[in-house]
Amino acid sequence: MIEGFKEMKRENKNMPSLYQLFIVFCYSIAIIIFIFLDIRDWDFFFKDDERRRTVFLFIGYIILLVLSGALIFKINQIKKKIIDLELEKIFLLEENQEYKKHIDQQKIYGTIDGMTGIYNRSFGLSFLDQQIKIAKRDRTDLTVSYLDINDLKIVNDTYGHSAGDALIIAACSILKENLRESDILCRMGGDEFLMILPGCSLEQADLVRKRVIDHLNEFNQKSILPYKLSISIGMAAYSCDGDMVLEQLINQADTNMYYNKRHEKQNKLAIVEEN
Repeated sequence: MIEGFKEMKRENKNMPSLYQLFIVFCYSIAIIIFIFLDIRDWDFFFKDDERRRTVFLFIGYIILLVLSGALIFKINQIKKKIIDLELEKIFLLEENQEYKKHIDQQKIYGTIDGMTGIYNRSFGLSFLDQQIKIAKRDRTDLTVSYLDINDLKIVNDTYGHSAGDALIIAACSILKENLRESDILCRMGGDEFLMILPGCSLEQADLVRKRVIDHLNEFNQKSILPYKLSISIGMAAYSCDGDMVLEQLINQADTNMYYNKRHEKQNKLAIVEEN
C-alpha cells in the first residue's frame, strides 16, 4: 500500500498541472477586467458603446464562473489529497504498531523456549552471571538447582515424542509453581533445566526441592498416564569468599544432580556447598 502511495505521488508530480495554469490565467484576466471596469478614468472607453460595456461585463462574469469552477475543482483536489494523506497516516501508524509487535515478539523469542514457555539457556546463563556479580558485591546468598527428568528416553521410545514433550511441559509447570517472583527457571537443553534462586541459601533451596517432590507425587497420584514423572535435582550454593565462576557453580549442581540420580533408590541426596 505504501508503494502505491509513493507511485501515486510520483505520477502526480510528473503530470503537467494544466488546471493550475488555467487558474492563473483566469485570475489574471479577471483582475485586469475588474481593474479596467473600476477605474473611472476609463469610462470614456465605454461612453459611446454601451454594447461594448455589456460584452466586457459578460466576459467578466464568464471568467468568474470558470474561475469559481476551477477553484471548486482545486478545493476538491486538496480535499482528496488530505483524505489520501490521512489514510496513509492511519496505514503507517498500523504498520508501525505491527513492526513494534514484531520486534517485541523477536525479543521474546530470543529469551523464551518455544515449547515450554520458560526462559532459554542463553537468557538463563546471562541472568545467572548477573546474579553472581550481585552476590559477590553484596555478599548475599545464591543457590542454583540443576534438574533432569528421569527416564524421558524410555517414554519417547515407548509412547512417542509427543508424550515426552507433554511430560516436559508438565514438569515445567510444576517447577514454576514452586518459584518466587525473583527466581528464574530456564531450559538448558532437552530434559535438563536450571533453577536460579537469588538470595536463597542451601537450606531454603532444599525446602523448594521438597515442595517440588510433593507436587510431583500429587501429580503422579492424580495422573492416569502409564508412566510416572520423576525429576532428579542437584543443588549448589555460590561462595562469596571464593573465586567461583558461573561454569563451576553449574557444574557443581550438575554433579550433585547425577549423584542423586544414581542414589535415588536409596533415597540419598547430596547437597554440597562449595568452599
